[in-house]
Amino acid sequence: MSPDPNALLRRWFAAAAIAAVVVGAAVALAILLPKPPGLVATDRPPTPAASGQQPSETAPSTTAERPPAAQPSPPVPPKPRQLDDSGAVIAWGGSTAGRAVRLELQGVDREKFSGSEFYVSRGDGPIEVLPRGDYAAQLSDPAPGRYRWGAMLDVRGGAEPLRVEPPRGDATGADFIVVGPLPSIARLAQRTLEGAPLPADRRAEGAVRLGVELREDYPDAVLEVEVKAGAAAFDGKELLRAPFRALSADVTFAGAAGRYRWRARVALPGRAPTDWRDADAGPDYDFALFSKPVPPQPSQSQQTPPPRPQPQPSTGPTPSPRSPPQPPTGQTPPPSDPTAPAFAGRPPSATGGTGTGSTGLGGGRSDPLPSHQIEQASFWQIAFMRLLVGLGVIGAALGAIALALRGLRRAVRRS
Repeated sequence: MSPDPNALLRRWFAAAAIAAVVVGAAVALAILLPKPPGLVATDRPPTPAASGQQPSETAPSTTAERPPAAQPSPPVPPKPRQLDDSGAVIAWGGSTAGRAVRLELQGVDREKFSGSEFYVSRGDGPIEVLPRGDYAAQLSDPAPGRYRWGAMLDVRGGAEPLRVEPPRGDATGADFIVVGPLPSIARLAQRTLEGAPLPADRRAEGAVRLGVELREDYPDAVLEVEVKAGAAAFDGKELLRAPFRALSADVTFAGAAGRYRWRARVALPGRAPTDWRDADAGPDYDFALFSKPVPPQPSQSQQTPPPRPQPQPSTGPTPSPRSPPQPPTGQTPPPSDPTAPAFAGRPPSATGGTGTGSTGLGGGRSDPLPSHQIEQASFWQIAFMRLLVGLGVIGAALGAIALALRGLRRAVRRS
């Protein structure tokens, strides 16, 4: 009696499923379970205690244990300091009016350092290397300006030099400022808001700019201006201030219409300001302000209404409400296409007019006419078509599977 082909096929499928489950479980156990301690890879040889052997007391040691070599401690950087010509300490970012500045390093370990080199720069100028000294350098007769400096220490033993810089609060700030003597005012100027000099009558509309020019550059210098109206006396109050930029500074003064006098001086941080200098632009006043006159507005009783536009008489015939407008007699409307001939006696086409009204069917839009539009399918029609296509694909797949099973059964029966 021949075996049932369906029963044999089911047995084969069951055996394959059991084998797949067993192989998967074995792989999962091999990956997830931890390795035993004896299989852990190590670079060190096993010790006698780990291998189960007793350590030998008479066996000589193959390697002698040596204490680690002491590493040399890094050199401690010294502290920078700056002094004026009288020996007083200049604060970081402070100013000095002396004729020399001494730069030095405190607490230098001479056993670790063999020498030093100082460098200094003024403003945005190049870096200048100062002559070598005993861990100090002298800057003689410095010009007024902002200075930054640093030092390089030579480390004994051929190591890289150690760089020492002052403790700056601002990375772009100055270490010290040389102010020199009191600034000297070159001249005073009064201009319009546009920057042009005042005219001969020294009159300006609404506001004026008052400025000062110096002979030397003084960082952190501030311009102070006092303005008084008429014959009022100067009292040093209500000052206008502005910082100097490139030897000059100015302030803007706006006031009521009238005559004014003014004076200016220069103030420096930590020092007394310069003496006042009067403008002396004229015998009675320095400048005058005026306001632009406003034209008078007519009263409501004097205002006359604008004339109403009169209708122009028409020379052509009055068009009928239902008939299209006709062109004037003896004139031909311009054609819409320059290359097309003009047809006399016909009304202008919808595309050839210059008005803003409607031009007929479509209202000037370029959409196709209703007779030329293609009807679009609805949402439910599209969904039904997609459902039919999906069912057809599923049916084709099931048919292919059925044919394959049928061929497999025939092959099993023949065997």
